[in-house]
Amino acid sequence: MYKDLSIILEIFKYLEYYSLLIYNLKKVVIFMNAVDRKIIEAIENRKSSNHQYWDFKSATKKSGIHTLMRYPATMVPEMQQELIKILVESTGAKNILDPFMGSGTVLIEGLRNNLTVYGNDINPLAYYLCKSKLKYIPIKTLKRELENLETRIENIDISNSEYYFEKIDKWFKPDIISSLSKLREEIMKINNQEVKEFFLVTLADIVTQTKNSQSSTFKLHIKPEDVIENYQVDVIELYFDKLTKNIMNYESFIHEIREAKICNSSSQNKKVKLSCGDSKSLSQKLKINDGEIDLIVTSPPYGDNHTTVTYGQFSILPLHWIKDGIKKSTLDMSLLNNFNSIDTASLGGKNAKVEIIETSGILEDSAHLNNFYNLLLSLGQIEKARKVASFIIDFKLTLNELSKFLKRDGYMVLVVGNRKVHNIEVPFDNIIRELLENEFNFIHKFDRKIINKKIPTKISRVNANPVESMNNEIILIFRKNV
Repeated sequence: MYKDLSIILEIFKYLEYYSLLIYNLKKVVIFMNAVDRKIIEAIENRKSSNHQYWDFKSATKKSGIHTLMRYPATMVPEMQQELIKILVESTGAKNILDPFMGSGTVLIEGLRNNLTVYGNDINPLAYYLCKSKLKYIPIKTLKRELENLETRIENIDISNSEYYFEKIDKWFKPDIISSLSKLREEIMKINNQEVKEFFLVTLADIVTQTKNSQSSTFKLHIKPEDVIENYQVDVIELYFDKLTKNIMNYESFIHEIREAKICNSSSQNKKVKLSCGDSKSLSQKLKINDGEIDLIVTSPPYGDNHTTVTYGQFSILPLHWIKDGIKKSTLDMSLLNNFNSIDTASLGGKNAKVEIIETSGILEDSAHLNNFYNLLLSLGQIEKARKVASFIIDFKLTLNELSKFLKRDGYMVLVVGNRKVHNIEVPFDNIIRELLENEFNFIHKFDRKIINKKIPTKISRVNANPVESMNNEIILIFRKNV
């Protein structure tokens, strides 16, 4: 009798499984529309002759406007250009939003596809980098101010007073401080605010090259003493070489979008809308109406802002050098309080208490998160469990904002990675799908290998064993259904 009962239960279990499978397949068929299928076909057709197409292996070095300044973990411009082109051709989109714009790759390629671009980032350095790339400045004005700056620098032997901020002597050699101070002092005399910011962004790039921090990581890790001692560089020459190239690349980009009749000098700034602030409260920063956005394309943080990709630590030294020359209305000065302030203010930067996590509803929103969170707890990794859950709570608030801005049948593309916590992969892609299932249809997913990554293959250790870093990106495509 019990044997028969167990057989019946097994049959019911399989029936339930296949019923659910058929239900989900029906949902996919019902929810897919002609535009969805067109997007999927375009993506998969490119893979048919070359299954590694989306890796963009040949795109080993950035060029043109994308080289204005070094920035952590940037997206591949060629890949984004192709993906945005597919989305625009399939949907007829007129605008695009990137709430985590970083160095502005999505915005640059969006503008190249004749879209009005909206961008936001909590990092002030990202904001000013994107502004310098995308906002219009007359080329003649840039070149004239370049000549004026060169003349002034040639006629000055030393800076009137060397610039100072806390721990500057740790991160820069005395001769480099002197040269950077000299450049900074003369740049500050430029009256045109946009030109001044363009020149300061170039100075910020030179700061990242000449600091006493190891270049193999985005974190601030001091170089060995002998390496610092033997480092020699002509900072002034380095700066003017870089500034000349930046102006040339900016001029080429402006010429490109003029030739394509995308915008002119008077309309360019109307097609570019940028803000600097918390993505959880985008509506307070970007002036966007509900349902106004056609496309969202972004690569959100993965929850490792204090460990692997430390945007804040990378940015803090350049920001200290340029902060006095940028508009205070767009810079939250508290972000410069210490070297971790930007990372702490970012998504998941502060760990929520266990009781807050477990009453927030986030564990009910995602079964994958719930399982991962409880797995870490069972292994005694309470702080790591809190960190993962805290990040997802913050990220869910951002998704709520994005859903509000995106129009019905608008598309959202998320380029994500499944990082490892305690040497266990976080199923970030599946967590996202669960968080979005009430308002979005999941349309497509494909992977690509990360080529020429700066982060080492092994980034940490658990129980004396090395932990591998991410080697693949996952591209998730959703369509809003409400």
